[in-house]
Amino acid sequence: MTPYYSDDWVTIYHGDCREILPSLRVGATVTDPPFNVGKDYGTHQDDLSESEYDELLRLISEVSATQAWVTPTVQLSRFTSILGADAHPVVVRRGAQGPIRFGWSDQFLLLLVRGKPLKAVSNLWDGIRLPDEGYFYRGENYGHPGTTAEPVMARLIEVLTEPPSVILDPFLGSGTTLRAAKDLNRKAIG
Repeated sequence: MTPYYSDDWVTIYHGDCREILPSLRVGATVTDPPFNVGKDYGTHQDDLSESEYDELLRLISEVSATQAWVTPTVQLSRFTSILGADAHPVVVRRGAQGPIRFGWSDQFLLLLVRGKPLKAVSNLWDGIRLPDEGYFYRGENYGHPGTTAEPVMARLIEVLTEPPSVILDPFLGSGTTLRAAKDLNRKAIG
């Protein structure tokens, strides 16, 4: 597959990531994967079959030993089974009421991390403002329905890698992970 865009820091492919993942080896994968809950993203549906979704997650998990995934509680057991028993939870605590899902007000963002941090770090992160946090908070979503806070992705990259590591976000979304990687002097692929 030919890159859609490439410069000294960032390479972007436009297409199905399953086509290129087998040929990639990177320092770390830092991503907010689609949760396969049937969401209509306009250009595609988030509705793979269970076996297709599991195969996609397995492909991603094989690209690098170090993985960091934003993890919805509805997919926690599945993501843990793919990343393995050594996947470590990291909780980003919300400062204000989060979105209400299934009658619960989410007060945290859950991350699953496979790989050892470069130095000791707490698995409870405070002080990061998340998109959709609080009733009056209206952060920029860049036309994407599921943006992740850039400070979350930046902290994951900082904790898990050193320059000149290459960071992969196979879904890219609004480009948050690639922006954070570039700002931290890492090359990135999306």
